[in-house]
Amino acid sequence: GTSATLAIEIIGTTAGTGHDQLAVEGDVSLDGTLDIQTASGFTPSVGGTPGVVGETYVIVTTNSRSGEFAAVNGRHVRNGVFYDVAYNASHVTLGAFQAQVGDADGDHDVDITDFNILSGNFDPGGNNSPHEWTDANFDGDNDVDITDFNGLAANFAPNGYAGVSGQVPEPTTFVLLLLGLAG
Repeated sequence: GTSATLAIEIIGTTAGTGHDQLAVEGDVSLDGTLDIQTASGFTPSVGGTPGVVGETYVIVTTNSRSGEFAAVNGRHVRNGVFYDVAYNASHVTLGAFQAQVGDADGDHDVDITDFNILSGNFDPGGNNSPHEWTDANFDGDNDVDITDFNGLAANFAPNGYAGVSGQVPEPTTFVLLLLGLAG
């Protein structure tokens, strides 16, 4: 239901001992919240390039699935590693991928939303640290500064980046981003 929460713990790759799996013998209609909890000492393996899924985890099995989770918490593991949720007719899986530098929200693009996250957390002195990837601290140095902006600008790809090597924006786009950062 809309107020339900399915908590899934992930500490390894094997269903039952390494990660939780809900096995439904009948049909399931999803809604509510998926709460992903990854153990602090575990980092899932990701694909070879940003945006490409590595390890996958089947978290729900059923005869027939309808609906999707209305909210998903815990998609960001750490250091730009995110989970994608994939819905199939008889199961739901999580797939781990490394986000491209600049993709603060892990949605497979580097766009104005990511720039807004960066500008809203801009803190070159690290006065409000610690900052995480989801705050636009792409280089892991606990501040959000010009280096993080340069990573975002170099990989600006509003149409998505999975399987695409770094895309450089048009020069006018770069100037607009720089002006937006200064303002």
